[in-house]
Amino acid sequence: GARGCRAGVKRMIFPASVGGAMQALNVVFVYGTLKRGLYNSKFLSSGAGAALIGTAKTHTKLPLITDEYYVPYLLKMPGVGQQISGEVYAVSDEVLGKLDELEGVPNYYIRERLPIKDLKLEMCEKRGTKLVEQLDALKPWVYMMPEERVTEEHLTKEFMAHYCPQQHFENYIPRAQRSKKHISNNLTGVQVPPQAPHLAAQYLSV
Repeated sequence: GARGCRAGVKRMIFPASVGGAMQALNVVFVYGTLKRGLYNSKFLSSGAGAALIGTAKTHTKLPLITDEYYVPYLLKMPGVGQQISGEVYAVSDEVLGKLDELEGVPNYYIRERLPIKDLKLEMCEKRGTKLVEQLDALKPWVYMMPEERVTEEHLTKEFMAHYCPQQHFENYIPRAQRSKKHISNNLTGVQVPPQAPHLAAQYLSV
């Protein structure tokens, strides 16, 4: 239920001079296993070249789905699905490179900038700050499956607004324990599947 999907939040201290950090670092929006406390959150741990800014939603509706291993996929099909809830981080170039490798960029996923909304900072109690206004207008990096990789099977799955921590702990299977045929274990030289040219259009909201 909704109550079970509320993850415990630990308030994190962001480095001093946040404005300067925004210019020096990359800003990334994450929605799946990279979120706090989940399996891949170690890539964004404090002290490892990453710092939590806050929580937000995508301004655009997008399809967020999971597979049989509860691996999340965000499909680049604007207007389909829901506004996605996630977390916003500032990361170093080194961490961004590690995230690219984790997400299979560019062979499998792509990384693009998307606008966010409803940003709630974790480093201050009050939301009505100039910093929030600046970050609300920001377009952080987001990892998505490009439209040419989206198949009919992807679009038969439930479109979620957020990736549930409770379901993650109950159902997520790490990459090393998945079938060797699973796409996550074959990200090098991935072939683009055949796709009907009208596939995206037929799912777009009118």
